[in-house]
Amino acid sequence: MTAQLKGVAAYSAQSYASIERIARSVRAKLAPDLAPDQALDVLHLYEHLDDFKIAMRGGRTIRLTYGVAELPAGLEAHAQYAESERAIVVELDDGPYSDLCRGARRPRFTVTHEVGHAVMHAAELVDRARTNTELRGLARGAPAHKAFLDTEWQANTFAAALLVPARGLQALEKRRVLDASAIAEAFDVSMEAATVRLRMYSTRKQELLRA
Repeated sequence: MTAQLKGVAAYSAQSYASIERIARSVRAKLAPDLAPDQALDVLHLYEHLDDFKIAMRGGRTIRLTYGVAELPAGLEAHAQYAESERAIVVELDDGPYSDLCRGARRPRFTVTHEVGHAVMHAAELVDRARTNTELRGLARGAPAHKAFLDTEWQANTFAAALLVPARGLQALEKRRVLDASAIAEAFDVSMEAATVRLRMYSTRKQELLRA
């Protein structure tokens, strides 16, 4: 899947197909009237995270919220459980938030990446907050887990699927030549993100569409 793992081991393994299904379900809840080949309004999503809850094991739910703060140098955003609020807070640094407000594409991926952590790693975030450890930054050297367990790989894959659904690519492909420029324009993502997503769609098209 990828040779460079940057996260820690998640509680649950995921595949490209399972993450595609999760992202499609989340997208349907966040923007029920949005066609799969239309760009997601990430700023609206971010500023309305209070409207959503995450299902956890045992029938529990946990709410989401958002914030803007001056984060440590080099950190653009993070998702963490706040015991005082009984919520998972997706927090953006001031700079990326300003960029998101003016329509920049990079923070769109940053936000959806952190939403991916909130959706798929809620239990990990709660446990690590209560034991005063970090979800990320625990790995040193070569990780001892596989890519499908890596928290950062899972969140990256979720962000790509949420922003650029496979079924949206299928619809776009029927109207025009599918290249990175077309994807970037249609889904309002960076050329880098479009290129990576196109490569994944090209190699796993049927798997993603069947998900």
